Amino acid sequence: MSGAQVLRSRVRQQLRTAYRNLESYVCQPSLYPDDVYGVRLCNLACRSVESGNFGVSALLARWDGRVLFAGHNQIFEPFFRSDLHAEMVILNRLERRMQGDSIGPRRLTLISSVEPCPMCVSRMIIAGVQQIRFIADDPRGGFAHRLGALPPAWKDLLAGREIVRAKVSPYIREIATLIFGLTVHSLDRKLRGRFVCR
Repeated sequence: MSGAQVLRSRVRQQLRTAYRNLESYVCQPSLYPDDVYGVRLCNLACRSVESGNFGVSALLARWDGRVLFAGHNQIFEPFFRSDLHAEMVILNRLERRMQGDSIGPRRLTLISSVEPCPMCVSRMIIAGVQQIRFIADDPRGGFAHRLGALPPAWKDLLAGREIVRAKVSPYIREIATLIFGLTVHSLDRKLRGRFVCR
C-alpha cells in the first residue's frame, strides 16, 4: 500500500470514529447552548472531508434558533473554486434568497466549525451578520483572534458585532479540531501546488 493509500485509509477510519462519537454524544444545551449546532456542524465537516475538501462547515441560524442554511467547504470538489469556503457557501445562499426578502442578516448568527479566515471574516462583516461563532481554533489561518489587525474602516464596520467561540462542550470542540486536522496539511500542499510555475 502506498503512503497516499495509507493516509486515505487512516482518514476514513478517523471519520468513522468521529461519526460514531457524534452519534452517541448527548447534547447538554443547558451547559453548552451551541452543542446541537456543534454536532450538526461536525457531521457536515466529516462529509466535507469525504468529498475531498477541507473539514469545515457552517450554518446560519435565525434569532429563534431555526437553521436557515448549512453547508460545507467546496474549494476542491466538485471542481476548484477558491471562494467556496463553508461560510461563503451559506452567505451566497442567503444573499440569493434575500432578494426582496424581509429577513435581514443582522438578526442572524453564523456558526462555523472552524475559526474563519480573513476572507470569510471580511465577507461576514460586509454581509452584516451580527453574531459570528466558531467551534475550533485555527492558529495558522483563523482571523478571529487577529481582529486588531483590521484596517480602521473595517473596524468601524465590525463595531457592535461579536466574533466569539461557540458555546460547545470541550468534547465537541475536540472533534471539530480533529476533523479539520484530517486533511488540512495535505490540502494546503495541494493549494500551494496550484501556484507553482512549471
